[in-house]
Amino acid sequence: MHKCFRCGKAVSEEDVASGKAYLRDGYYVCPECLEKIRQDARHDEMDTVKSQLAAITAELRNISQHLHYEEFSWLYVLGGGLQVLVLFFLYRAYGAAGADKVQTLLSAVVLQLMTITAFVVGKLK
Repeated sequence: MHKCFRCGKAVSEEDVASGKAYLRDGYYVCPECLEKIRQDARHDEMDTVKSQLAAITAELRNISQHLHYEEFSWLYVLGGGLQVLVLFFLYRAYGAAGADKVQTLLSAVVLQLMTITAFVVGKLK
């Protein structure tokens, strides 16, 4: 015999198997407490969840439409090109040695800052 975690009454395996009692995550609920839980459950909570899900769906659609109809910006293209150059300089720095490695890494850092600037300015327009 198991005990109800709410009231401490005994819960039999037959009640759990028949659906009168409930077992979840190792906790048992007796038939009386289960009935109280069912009576206390409000149906308006489900409406709240549905309305929240509808609001989230609408927001995701707005984001998708905004991205689809976003204006073209040459600064985005410039930023993408600069990002490719940054990756190229990082690859060169990997194979370089000594002072040449430091100079190549510094060039990559400067280009990365220019890339970020292009993306930010493009977003502001």
